[in-house]
Amino acid sequence: MKTRRMVLLALAWTAGAGLETRATRAEQATIGKGVHRYVYATACPLARGDGAFRGAPVASLDGAAVWQRSLEAERVPDARLEGTLLTTTATGAAAVLRIHLIGRLDHDGMSRMLLLRVAAAGPLGGSAFLTVERRKGPPDIWVYLPSVGSPRRQSAGNLGESFLGSEFRLGDLLQPDPDEYVVTVRGAEEVGGQRVWVLDAVPRTRTVENRSGLGRQVLWIGQDDSLQRRTEQYDRRGALLKVAEVLEWTPMLGARKWLARARRIRNIQTGVVTSAIFDRVEIGVGIPATDFAPQHLVDASW
Repeated sequence: MKTRRMVLLALAWTAGAGLETRATRAEQATIGKGVHRYVYATACPLARGDGAFRGAPVASLDGAAVWQRSLEAERVPDARLEGTLLTTTATGAAAVLRIHLIGRLDHDGMSRMLLLRVAAAGPLGGSAFLTVERRKGPPDIWVYLPSVGSPRRQSAGNLGESFLGSEFRLGDLLQPDPDEYVVTVRGAEEVGGQRVWVLDAVPRTRTVENRSGLGRQVLWIGQDDSLQRRTEQYDRRGALLKVAEVLEWTPMLGARKWLARARRIRNIQTGVVTSAIFDRVEIGVGIPATDFAPQHLVDASW
């Protein structure tokens, strides 16, 4: 399926096509309470990691290594999640999608596989996405829309496309490769009572820039736990485009790994905000790698 076709359908959902996908006032209030609860949780002290980079002189830090360690902190062996994707426009119009997601690491312990399905009714009900990361190679991305009838492979050449009409990009479903960026440590700051390193990441090549749709990113990563608190995304002209925040990190597997249960991303240029909140989480459930195949996009049993 062509990228343009998927984007048009996503835009139709964003515009509120189909009453089933539009958020009621009660739904907005419930999700809003959840977000505020998660903000409070983030302000509380987090369990400490090993603080591998804490206290190191800025000049001695390898920014790519700090970023890589942050990614490692999120790599749970497998997970089954259910949650809500809420997008609100600058005028207050809102749309809600209920999503179901399973994921696991590949045998290399780094590459990730994800299957995501829209559980809600409406124009995108039953739509599903599959991503399979490849080390040092382009990922496999598959999309299934019931109106099309069969899974279609998606080009990985433009990961800046909107995901389901939200402010999240297709690229946000994939782990970045720090080696594809020139990463520098700008300094240290404090976020929510936590000391963080501030990293500046610029694509090494025009190919990476074109694929991501971003000219630069600034990341705030915890010195003690290596968790990413905030990301600023800049467009290819250098203007601030979006600000993404993790509102709650939940410790998993004895605090050896962490799961972002609530994220929020705000488009600075349009005022649109999307929140993703997972209210049901299972880790280490033994999801087989064979589940992550295009034919399972149509099968809603997972």
